[in-house]
Amino acid sequence: MPHSVVVTFDPDRYRDNSASHIVHALRRNHEFSVDKLTFRSRSELEASQERHKETLAAADVIVHNSFLLYEQARAEVMGIHDEHNAFHAVLNEEISGIAAAGTSIVLSYNANLGDSDARAAGIPTVPKISVDAWKQDPFYPAVFRHKGSWKGKGIFCIDNYDQFERLLDEGYFQRQPRRWRKQASRLDPDDIDVMRMIDTPSDFFTHYRVFTAGNGEILGAVLSYSAQKKNAGETVTGISGILGPDWTQAYFTPRSPFYLGLRKITSNSSTGGRQITLDPTSDARCITQLEEQILEDHGVVDQKLPGDLRGYALAIARLYAPSGGYALGIDFFQERETKMLGEVNLSPGSRIFSTLFNNGRHHEDTARRIGGEKIAEAMYRQLHAA
Repeated sequence: MPHSVVVTFDPDRYRDNSASHIVHALRRNHEFSVDKLTFRSRSELEASQERHKETLAAADVIVHNSFLLYEQARAEVMGIHDEHNAFHAVLNEEISGIAAAGTSIVLSYNANLGDSDARAAGIPTVPKISVDAWKQDPFYPAVFRHKGSWKGKGIFCIDNYDQFERLLDEGYFQRQPRRWRKQASRLDPDDIDVMRMIDTPSDFFTHYRVFTAGNGEILGAVLSYSAQKKNAGETVTGISGILGPDWTQAYFTPRSPFYLGLRKITSNSSTGGRQITLDPTSDARCITQLEEQILEDHGVVDQKLPGDLRGYALAIARLYAPSGGYALGIDFFQERETKMLGEVNLSPGSRIFSTLFNNGRHHEDTARRIGGEKIAEAMYRQLHAA
């Protein structure tokens, strides 16, 4: 008898996303039977769960994907901070509703993952404080990170008080001409974590990303490095992914009184960074002489993922799997010999699949298909090992 997978989804957002590739791979390669429960609102999802209790309880795998519910929650509230809280309230309801008793695996692209559980488990994390705490004892450079940041957007390197004032000081904001204030969307300080700048090895800004599955496997790892050297002096030209297109006009226009002139410090592939394969297979992208030097600067030997990171990543994979975090992209920073958890992402991102499994050739749909197959294979191994 084939294993069963239930996919719960908003039909307008399912066709070409990562969840659909996982489900297709399960059905195509591993003979899973598939039941689809569609919904267009929270009430529809709850009604569907009630009608299909037995199907959900008997499922071997549940794949849940519903950004629609986040958008509906966001529409009901005002302010970025309220949106963030509403988002996580919805997520907690969703995951508790779909994680039916008896289900072996739950994968959700909407789980609520923070680093508090990792700290409790003894995994070193990058220390974070509030904006108010930072104001009591400011330091520079400081990294201000919006809690809704993604793909390297929403990260601000604050090198002086003038930058902070232009970004977050309400008094400064009110003193500026109205025409500029209309173009300067405001951030809520409660939505921002403050960290010190991590002095990563080499001449580049770097971070590790480890791709894990909830069965306790590491499916791949890379060391990402920035497109520019640390001393290049490049500035950020826009962060439209956080507050919409108006956000770029005042904060990134040199003649504006809100112009930030932020240093570019991210190493994400979405902001021009490149990925160096660790634990390479025959399908991985070959590395360059420059990348060999970056690995040497990090103390990485024979392109192997360092043992301490391997242990941390496996612990985090097992920790978050019961909450729907089955396929993760776990980011770590290194400072001298110390490794620290930066964040846990609900997806490793598509670029890593191209780097690890397609010789570095990137096409979005191909990368998602490869990723879906790798995750489906891990699910299949988990079910057969049980």
